[in-house]
Amino acid sequence: MKSILITIAGFATIVGLLWWAGSAGANDPDVLSTNGIHWHPELEIYIEGEKFEIPANIGLVGGHSPMHTHTGEPGIIHMEFDGRVTLKDTELGNFFDIWKKDFSSTQIFENINGEEGSVFMTVNGEENLEFETYQMKEGDKIVVRFE
Repeated sequence: MKSILITIAGFATIVGLLWWAGSAGANDPDVLSTNGIHWHPELEIYIEGEKFEIPANIGLVGGHSPMHTHTGEPGIIHMEFDGRVTLKDTELGNFFDIWKKDFSSTQIFENINGEEGSVFMTVNGEENLEFETYQMKEGDKIVVRFE
């Protein structure tokens, strides 16, 4: 009988821990999901009117980043996060960090705001001033311009 009670107590402990792990962050406003996301925002970049082609396999060379691009889908950012995802995880600047490229409200690649032009960004056709801190969403169409 004692071994049955120990087994039941162990099982109850495991179930409780699994429930707690699954619900951790459920009330945290910075947690977007506790079950992962699979989103596909689109990014276009124009430098002085010329479209810059975003390479395939960003985030896939030497590993598998949850934010990456694939061959044959130019400009589509795959956001494939498992488990807990915070709003900060979805920021556009993270993609540029993975890509090892500069991007902010004052710079895109080597182009810095000044006499040559300035960085502008729209999301779904609307001007957006969040730049690198913009939290991407499923289906977003993000356009970054340096003009």
